Amino acid sequence: MDYDVMVSEAKKVITESTANDGEAFALFTNKGNLYIPFCADCCCGYGEKFCESHNLLNDMIAADDTRILKIAGVFKQTTPVKQIGINLPCAWILKFINNMNKENVHAEILMPSHGTKTLKFCCPPR
Repeated sequence: MDYDVMVSEAKKVITESTANDGEAFALFTNKGNLYIPFCADCCCGYGEKFCESHNLLNDMIAADDTRILKIAGVFKQTTPVKQIGINLPCAWILKFINNMNKENVHAEILMPSHGTKTLKFCCPPR
């Protein structure tokens, strides 16, 4: 799947959200599925913030669809100015994806500079 399609689908999710700020990221798997979780306020779901990624990633595990080939994150913010752009998923999500399947270290992540890096590069093992 092309990154432009992934970004477009993630933008649909984030613009339809009523949250002022947040991040949606598209996960394309080796089974040809596209999953797009949304995190309100660009967070990991702790405190007063909400992240639906926990449930979606667990659903992917339950469906045995854990081999992720590509990741594209899109953020939305309203302050100080309203904008939408490319961003990396948070460190918690990257670590969770890394732990879902040992082959995910090879997943390609779209970078804000529009190049790509592997998950292993962005979230190296200890």
